[in-house]
Amino acid sequence: MQRNRPGTAEKHSVLLVADSHIRGVAERLAIKLRSSFRTIGYIKPNANLNKITSSMKSEIRNLRKSDVAVLCGCTLDVARNNTKRGLYSILQFVKNSEYTNVIIMDAPHTFDMGASSCVNNEVNAFNRKLNKIIRPYDHTSQLNLNMQREHFTKHGMHMNGNTKDRISGLLTSRIMELFTTHRHGTSTALPWKDETVEEEEKQMRPVVEKFKFTSPDLQITD
Repeated sequence: MQRNRPGTAEKHSVLLVADSHIRGVAERLAIKLRSSFRTIGYIKPNANLNKITSSMKSEIRNLRKSDVAVLCGCTLDVARNNTKRGLYSILQFVKNSEYTNVIIMDAPHTFDMGASSCVNNEVNAFNRKLNKIIRPYDHTSQLNLNMQREHFTKHGMHMNGNTKDRISGLLTSRIMELFTTHRHGTSTALPWKDETVEEEEKQMRPVVEKFKFTSPDLQITD
């Protein structure tokens, strides 16, 4: 989906690339970011991270330092015990997006099975390793979702509408933060900021650790 307001200048582009779990977030994000941003969402149902990232190479090349790429996927990779390949796809995506800002969202837990299930244990491991592999890249950050059972529908597999509103708020806060304070301390005024959402995101921001990862065949440890 794409939402633009007529008669307004576009200053930034936000590209959201995700699997079906984030369907509807791009529209909510466009409303929150308002007219200073051009928001586009690409949803790839039932796709793994390799397919999600490789299909967007040309669009990513067109982004600049004043733009943002948001990536959310890996549900299929985790379910099929293919997290090494998923992490490698993310790493290649980050390297190919060095001329823009990148936000990578956590792998969500699934609540149609127990919290200690092998799938949810793999989700925890995936998110920890994700923290490590993106650490060396200053243009990339991770968005910790901190998901609970109430954030999902009754069957426990998909996010509910309130959660998608919450995710769009967290993304808005992170994006506004990127352009309000540059890495070298130069401030740039932007039209709007949700301080409540910003505070919530800061409390959930993960601690990242050092990690070096160069190949999908490399052994990854916690």
